[in-house]
Amino acid sequence: MLGEKADLLFVNLALKAKDSEIIQQIRQVLEGMTALVALGQSENKELMELMQGTKVSSTDKIVTVNIEYPLAKAMGRLNEVTKHVHNALNGGDGHAHRSKSKSKKSTTAEKPTQAEAPDSKE
Repeated sequence: MLGEKADLLFVNLALKAKDSEIIQQIRQVLEGMTALVALGQSENKELMELMQGTKVSSTDKIVTVNIEYPLAKAMGRLNEVTKHVHNALNGGDGHAHRSKSKSKKSTTAEKPTQAEAPDSKE
């Protein structure tokens, strides 16, 4: 589930398994991944904030992952990504570029002017 509460964006995931042993293994993997990311990216403040807002819990047959992150920061990152994608698609200057049509070039190149036209009477 994805939603908003107060000033936070939240994601709640639930993973269901047939027995508690598998649930424990899944929980340990998720907790390990969270710890590994936090350890390897400790200088990245935004990522650390995301990791601190991530909670993994379980019951006998369900592992739950709850993630909370400030909505304003999430929207700011989304805007940055959107601008980056837009610039990448439009050549980096924010304006749409049209590919030069071969037909335009060939039309101009293939149509000789009066001065260049071969004299068919010769």
